[in-house]
Amino acid sequence: MRIRKLRCSFCRKTADQVAKLAAGQPRVIFGPKVYICNECAVAATSIMEGNPPPTPAVSRSLLQKLKDQYRNFLQRVSHAVAIQA
Repeated sequence: MRIRKLRCSFCRKTADQVAKLAAGQPRVIFGPKVYICNECAVAATSIMEGNPPPTPAVSRSLLQKLKDQYRNFLQRVSHAVAIQA
């Protein structure tokens, strides 16, 4: 049986390629569906605060997708924390 490595849902780096990997809200059967690494979290936070992206080659559509995915991730995490509290 092959074991899949956990990856950031945004940059696709594996858990051993980044300092930290956070998981989104777990699904009932198979565990978390969304993961974000510390590097993408910093980039997304910067974008959400209205700062220019760290790399100028990022397209507007990709930025919007990242914003939407990150906003959804934050909502899921806050919901999961509220349930556990």
